[in-house]
Amino acid sequence: MSIRNPDPFAFLSGDSLLRMGLTPISDQEWVAPFSRAEYETFSQHKRSVLERNPKALLVDGAADVALAEFYVALKQHLQRDHPGAVLSCSLDFHDPEAATPAALLRKITLWVPDDICILQAEDGGEYQLTAVSVLSPSAWNPVAKFRRSLSDIHQPIPKFKQRLMPSVDRFFHHIKSGRPVVRYNWGIQQGDRLDRMPGTEVVSEDCLYYRSERQTLLRLPGSQAVVFLIRTQLWELAKLDEMSGEENTLQRLLNHISGLSQEERDYKGLTGKRLTGLQCALERLRN
Repeated sequence: MSIRNPDPFAFLSGDSLLRMGLTPISDQEWVAPFSRAEYETFSQHKRSVLERNPKALLVDGAADVALAEFYVALKQHLQRDHPGAVLSCSLDFHDPEAATPAALLRKITLWVPDDICILQAEDGGEYQLTAVSVLSPSAWNPVAKFRRSLSDIHQPIPKFKQRLMPSVDRFFHHIKSGRPVVRYNWGIQQGDRLDRMPGTEVVSEDCLYYRSERQTLLRLPGSQAVVFLIRTQLWELAKLDEMSGEENTLQRLLNHISGLSQEERDYKGLTGKRLTGLQCALERLRN
């Protein structure tokens, strides 16, 4: 029996940028269940992004063995633990004709709604991003992070290197095979666009959405690589109570934001028009 997943409304329990917030889950829960509608939304989105930018999928030569292992592990997991989704979404498990690492990554990308990162450590050193299929980034450029270390990837997070990097590095080196963990990240964004590359969002007071990211990590037993999956969900602010199952969720969100440091608010973009928009949304819900 697994430990209950953390809530996608993580701020209700007082989360922090400088807290890892990891919770063990069973291997059956590694990939979250998904409906045909959710799958089709993300499948269409991913295909659209790849048509515009085929180079959005990147694989370093060091990830070839890990990617082949991940391909087999994910296929087995979906067939064993999500047979309904496999059937309803007509997932294609035929091996690609040219089983190159790039072809395998594209195939895997279209099996699940999640974004995918593979991280590996060389000779016991710091983990690096060696394969990436992140087509719904939240204000970061995955291509710019390719082959970068964990500390470089998280450099924009206030005080990450000094306060959290030692714990993250220790965790990555000690995570056990077959024991996935999950955490949630959250943010507020303009509109319901899934791929938010830096500089593409026009901030206003209207059309704000709550963005939740379910993030799981699993070590592959053979290559010892760590697979990082990101499942994104978006909800209109007006539906936060309904989706969270709690009352006054938007007010509690604003209360949580007020308790963040200025650095944390700046990092999450919770200043200026976006913060005003949250306050206006709360007033509209009250009236």
